[in-house]
Amino acid sequence: EEEEDDEPLNSLFDEEEEAEQNAEEQANATRAVVQAQTDLGEDEFEEDAFDREDHPERRSEAGQRLAGADADRDVMRLMAKTISEMDEPESTHRRSAIAHLRAAVAATKAEKQEGGVLKAEPSAVPYQEDLASVVRPRRPVIAGTPTTRRPAEERAAPLKLVAEQRIDVPAARPAQSDVAPVRPRRISVAELRATAEHPVAEPAPRVEGSKAVVVPEGGFGAFVEKVGASSLNEVLEAAAAYMSFVEGREEFSRPQLMTKAKQVDGQEFSREDGLRSFGMLLREGKIEKLKGGRFTVSERISFRPDARAAG
Repeated sequence: EEEEDDEPLNSLFDEEEEAEQNAEEQANATRAVVQAQTDLGEDEFEEDAFDREDHPERRSEAGQRLAGADADRDVMRLMAKTISEMDEPESTHRRSAIAHLRAAVAATKAEKQEGGVLKAEPSAVPYQEDLASVVRPRRPVIAGTPTTRRPAEERAAPLKLVAEQRIDVPAARPAQSDVAPVRPRRISVAELRATAEHPVAEPAPRVEGSKAVVVPEGGFGAFVEKVGASSLNEVLEAAAAYMSFVEGREEFSRPQLMTKAKQVDGQEFSREDGLRSFGMLLREGKIEKLKGGRFTVSERISFRPDARAAG
């Protein structure tokens, strides 16, 4: 069976060898013809020329010979082209490849006859393994028993300080949410009238220097009537003097002053009018501005209860 399998390959090699031999023989013959044609010397060429001049009858023969020489030159040119093609590197490479194949077939036959088994070259094994891993990659196999819980990390013992190294933390202050915010209450005209008709006793004044005096009966309304304040500017100034000297407040806010002025019976004014009158008191220097939106009375303030009592 091995001989039958090798018959097509042997016939191919035989045909190639025969064609190669024929080409070499033809090339050698062509070289011989070219050499023979070029061996004609100059002397023979000149002698032939003189003979043609002396014997006119030979001119026709010379013409025929020239025509034959032209045909020979064409054949020589074709043969020279064939020789050059045979000497090309491609033809040489082809013949060398055939020789290598022939040697490989001979080595294979010898290995089979001896009963051996052909083995792959050691250098090609790593490349085959790489190719197999790329074409059919395998899933990685995890060695060992899988764990479902992360191992606990070893932590150092907590640091404890002795009594001498401790720093006492101050007591925590109450949260802001525990303290109820103070919201201003809007006072209606009906409440003002009810307060004027039935005045509520105000708390006793705080003693702060010479500013504290006895609160007159009737509250702020009676104080306004006593000092004779009539316009909005005078009522605001009287309210500032009342809160400072009668109630003993060192400072007050603008909303507190407006609220105090609205406690007078029949005193109604808009927000714009109140702001305008308050600004006039600031420009006149009767009240002074402090930090945080607070105000206080100055030395120019009128309606001092102690001054009127002295007068």
